[in-house]
Amino acid sequence: MIDALRNHWPEYLMEAAGLGVFMISACVFTVLLEHPASPVRQAIVNPLLRLLLIGHMSAIVQHVSVSNCPTPLVAFRIRWQLNHS
Repeated sequence: MIDALRNHWPEYLMEAAGLGVFMISACVFTVLLEHPASPVRQAIVNPLLRLLLIGHMSAIVQHVSVSNCPTPLVAFRIRWQLNHS
């Protein structure tokens, strides 16, 4: 386990950074859609439409998680591994 951590720590760090960026963007997106003082909420008055937009964001994450096509982060990791092997 320690050897895997020593050998792959940059990959783990990239995964953690990607997850952190997603979590922050999900929070910001939800606040924009749901905060009562938000101009986006005032522009989209239908609560079902706002809920669908938040759900769509979750569906995109699921698609990226199970998709065979690489995400930009995966492509970056592949290039990084090729350069450092």
